[in-house]
Amino acid sequence: MSRIIIAAVFVLFAGISHAQDNPTFDDAGPNYVSEGDEINLSCTTTADVQFMASKQLAIVHKNLVTNDEKVISEQESLLASDSDNYVIKLEMIPIVRVTLKIKAASAANDGEYICRTQKTGTSDAIESATKEVVFVAPVTEVKLKVDEELKADGDIIESKPATMTVTCEAVGSNPPPLIHVMVGDQTIETGTLNTILDKEANKVRRFFMSSVTFELDFVHSMFNKALTCHAKPDLPDGVTPPSPADMTVKVNLKGITDKPTVVCHNNTAGINDRRVTLTCFVSKNPPVKSVLFNVGNRHQLYPGNQTKSLTEVLQKNFNATHDEVILKFYEMEEWHFSANIYLDVKTLDDQVFQYPVYLLKGDTPNEKDATAAGVNGATSLSGAITLLMVCLLAGLLQKVL
Repeated sequence: MSRIIIAAVFVLFAGISHAQDNPTFDDAGPNYVSEGDEINLSCTTTADVQFMASKQLAIVHKNLVTNDEKVISEQESLLASDSDNYVIKLEMIPIVRVTLKIKAASAANDGEYICRTQKTGTSDAIESATKEVVFVAPVTEVKLKVDEELKADGDIIESKPATMTVTCEAVGSNPPPLIHVMVGDQTIETGTLNTILDKEANKVRRFFMSSVTFELDFVHSMFNKALTCHAKPDLPDGVTPPSPADMTVKVNLKGITDKPTVVCHNNTAGINDRRVTLTCFVSKNPPVKSVLFNVGNRHQLYPGNQTKSLTEVLQKNFNATHDEVILKFYEMEEWHFSANIYLDVKTLDDQVFQYPVYLLKGDTPNEKDATAAGVNGATSLSGAITLLMVCLLAGLLQKVL
């Protein structure tokens, strides 16, 4: 700040008869200022004649980074030079008021302003009031880490469904920054925001660092969406933020899906046979969104719907690791044996995996009963034994894990 002209004023006013001398600022709450803004701070007190003869009203600026204090006003009169960046005005009727006007705010004006009464000729505070001036500054850097690895804006993260450790950090802001984390357009609850005042980064004004670390359950609904770390100064409504005020780091989440395991137990049937079934067992991991049977490009049958000759599709729980999906033919027709039949399995990320299902045409009921080819053409007995072993083993592993 420029020079201070001290003109101690000791004026006695018989009309001032109040004994209370606690100083107060005219308005409460912080003042938010930007580069070049005008700052006006007024501090008042009421006092009697004895007070005015032995005490002073002072305004002191405290740098909250270095804790240095600088007396700006000790019952001073108007500064004479127009080139000075600040003006101090003293009024004494009907109350004692000191008004400080800073013509053009800068980072050096950030901090706490203390209005205090003190004994004349000393700096011993008797009573005081404080007011904060916040020199608004933008977020200067945002960092995003996933599983301790620093990510750049636009990076692609490829992963199977898993739990990721995500850290979002913002620095530079004054006041402290707010951090928002989103996946797609959904806000993620991140828990406690940790904020510190970095006194080494900037000794002129306050320079805050905020960070949040949380566990993100990366599931299929997040596949092919953006993970965004966004930070901006935490300003009240009506306060104009600096430009640009905020910063964002955004990465793309690319999901990797395991192919579901499908084992089908198929039948041999003859024309006009009734109630022929094709049974498939579909693994529950990865999770399945839907299944359908595609029969000869004529019919797409979901569980619950039916046609004249394809009675229905059923899906039900088989055990802890597999679902059972059954296609029931009401009555076999010639085209059923020449048609390509597929079981389409859609995972939660809308990937579709297609599995061929075989239906063989037999000549006799005995052949039909004796043959039930698996996906690899195995006999019904070996296919059934293989299916049983797969499901039992999967169930045992599920219990062990």
